[in-house]
Amino acid sequence: MPRRPALSMALAAIIVCGALDGAEAAPPFRHDAWNDLLGRFVKGDSVAYAAWRSDDAARARLDAYLAALATATPSRWRGRNARMALWINAYNACVVARVLADPDLKNVMEAPGFFSTPFCDVAGRRRSLDDIEKGVLRQPALADPRLHFALNCASRSCPRLQPRAWTKDGLPRRLDEAAKAFITGGGARVEGSTLRASKLFEWYADDFKSVAPTVREFIARYLPAAGRGDLKLAFDPYDWALNGR
Repeated sequence: MPRRPALSMALAAIIVCGALDGAEAAPPFRHDAWNDLLGRFVKGDSVAYAAWRSDDAARARLDAYLAALATATPSRWRGRNARMALWINAYNACVVARVLADPDLKNVMEAPGFFSTPFCDVAGRRRSLDDIEKGVLRQPALADPRLHFALNCASRSCPRLQPRAWTKDGLPRRLDEAAKAFITGGGARVEGSTLRASKLFEWYADDFKSVAPTVREFIARYLPAAGRGDLKLAFDPYDWALNGR
């Protein structure tokens, strides 16, 4: 997740594009299988990777969902929210598939090319996690800083993997809920004269500042105590250890 240049976004464009979200030109893409799998194997902040890995039927269902993602045609959809939901789910499903493929994995940063190596077929192309995040989701057509709270990188410091799939219905509300849950759940906190925050806010500072004057003011939308003008901003170390077992 680090090392990727932040992209600038206009809040007005986000609001307008979201308001114009409509029906897809192509038949709607179904995330039911992914939704069911998340409901079974995501428990709070943890993912039951071992149980998922040992369940042949669950593995086969994930493989079938990934196969459907491989041939999806989001470029044909008029609905911005539907496209955004597909790419969020694709990122998270590809991460899970990568972890399930390596039973010895304990820390994603110890896996060569975890983010940069293309390994997952989505929308007609083999892609890396960086391709999905930087090349699609952070591009102006879909960009929204709250996306950072929807993507899970299988690490303890990442925003949690949601126990249900993302869909176009209620997507802006859910993104806001995910932002609030991450920030108030430990992603940011005031300690004396210091606002301590996740490294996400350092790595993607420009994304957050595209919709707020400063990172601190973005955080204050969800954590009012962060709005104090005398606070010094500091960033916590990132824990890349696996978010489950």
